[in-house]
Amino acid sequence: MERLPAARFGELGFTEGLTFRKNNKPYRISGGVYYTYSAPGSDAGQTTYVGDIINTRPAYEHYLDDKQGLALNLEVATLHTTTWRADGHSIHRGQRSGATVVGVEPGIQLRLSDSWVAGMGVLFTVAGQNAADAIYPNFAIQWYWNQGKKVIMR
Repeated sequence: MERLPAARFGELGFTEGLTFRKNNKPYRISGGVYYTYSAPGSDAGQTTYVGDIINTRPAYEHYLDDKQGLALNLEVATLHTTTWRADGHSIHRGQRSGATVVGVEPGIQLRLSDSWVAGMGVLFTVAGQNAADAIYPNFAIQWYWNQGKKVIMR
């Protein structure tokens, strides 16, 4: 359910990260740490630079029904805008003093067919610094090119 890359609206970003997942039926623990380099922008012919983004996301999932792919999950997401850029340019747009947001997202996942899966949840801001409190509804539908095999939710 996490939104990656964690770029600002209309911004081009390049994201690298580390992801982990451990299945222990009927539970799964997963997460990751991601770094998004914010590409330079342009405004009225002037090049603009904003801070890069660090995003983390540990998640806990409980599969209630393997045959239907029904699962409940709880995710903690953090978003940190940095006070630096990977390319060394100084920041002169956006949150120059950095920002931190911590959110919690309860969600549900369901396999709709052999190729289609869906997930939905709501990310609630629970703490932050230099950032607005907000609620982010998330909804995703994914289609898998499975070549005649069933989608396995794990």
